Amino acid sequence: MIGLIGKVLVFSTALAIAIKYGAPALSLAPTTTNALLAVWLPATIAAFTLGWRWQRERKGMKAAAVSESRTYKG
Repeated sequence: MIGLIGKVLVFSTALAIAIKYGAPALSLAPTTTNALLAVWLPATIAAFTLGWRWQRERKGMKAAAVSESRTYKG
């Protein structure tokens, strides 16, 4: 658990430094479209990732149930 916390801390620190010193070099225009992308893109990526993992887990559960029903000799 401490390893996970350490990884998150290091990643967060690196991201903060990249934003602080690297973001001014990007020169993005302050438009409504850019603001919406900045807000919605991370949430959309997270939603798709969680949905994909959920589907994989469901398929794994179905495969395990089929496997158990074939091996049960009751």
